[in-house]
Amino acid sequence: MPPFTPLFINGQEVSSSTGRQFEVRNPLSGEVVGTAASATSEDCKAAIVSASNAFKVWSQTSLGTRRDLLLQAADLVTTDKYKNKILQCVREETGTSNMMGTFSWMIAAAYLRASATLVGDLRGERFNSDRSPGTVVWTEKRPLGVIFSQSPWNAPITLTLRGVIVPILCGNAVVFKAAELSPRSGSIVYELFKEAGFPDGVFNFVSISRQDTVRHD
Repeated sequence: MPPFTPLFINGQEVSSSTGRQFEVRNPLSGEVVGTAASATSEDCKAAIVSASNAFKVWSQTSLGTRRDLLLQAADLVTTDKYKNKILQCVREETGTSNMMGTFSWMIAAAYLRASATLVGDLRGERFNSDRSPGTVVWTEKRPLGVIFSQSPWNAPITLTLRGVIVPILCGNAVVFKAAELSPRSGSIVYELFKEAGFPDGVFNFVSISRQDTVRHD
């Protein structure tokens, strides 16, 4: 039986509030390779509220803590568990080869580790003012809040991570919408972040069918 991809809101696995689902097909063979929950406007609002609440705490965590969680996720994604999940997802939802899936798997860890090194660029600065002698200028970099991210279907794992890692490292909380052609990628990233120890609500995931998208306000 093809796998079902639910929504992930505030650390909970949930179905669409209307129960609507859509099929996901392999673009090469046309075979049904999965089904996914089709979020409503209310589901999307719940994801935004979840991210907003999580932001209040997450934005106050230290840069070191955020960096360490990314590195933990990088270690986890290199395991056979995630390698197999990613290869299957990429092969089935994009119709590409295991070579492309392996590339996506390898790049995932590289993205996470490279992003973790950006911590130094996020710290504030102190320097002497060149306009007011004896005055020290202190700059502080602050997160913005709730960030919305979405990714294309053709390299789903890689592009999902690219769109969410840095906002989360900066202290923001994210609502992520997967492409309707490859929603399983979002659930894999959610599972990875959950296992790594990211707090509930920092990463929320929704998927919506093409037909239902145009019905929303």
